[in-house]
Amino acid sequence: MLGVLGILAIVGTAGAQAMNQQIDLAGQVFVEPGDPTCPIGTFGTDTFTYDNGFEHITMKPDGTFHVNGTGEGEFEQQPYLDPTVPTCTGHFAFWCGAKVAADGVTLLDDQFTVDMHAYCTDGSTINTHWTGKLQMVDGVLHKTTGTFTCH
Repeated sequence: MLGVLGILAIVGTAGAQAMNQQIDLAGQVFVEPGDPTCPIGTFGTDTFTYDNGFEHITMKPDGTFHVNGTGEGEFEQQPYLDPTVPTCTGHFAFWCGAKVAADGVTLLDDQFTVDMHAYCTDGSTINTHWTGKLQMVDGVLHKTTGTFTCH
């Protein structure tokens, strides 16, 4: 999921034949706001450092494109403005696959799986498993299926 937004910014209209591009994620670092409900009950900052991974893009002659990706690496969640909240470190892994319309914006289908496991400075742990499918229906993005567990 993290790479799809970046890919939308670089993908142009496909030519008369399918074109392929692969982006290596090894060594990339993504920082984003942490989930306020998992596991620490307050906002944090999540940092994902890729040990390895890739995004593969196939641009079809009709202008649509497919994105498949996988990655894994180190995960860290730092508390935001509350020093009583623990810091957590561990591992993440994900897989995603998406199909985007010829306009380069409309998400036709997106499926993903994410697993994260981390140990926190207060002795607690994060064990997250998240799967889902997103689909654009009548111009509105819908989560058609999904599971999210965190404990």
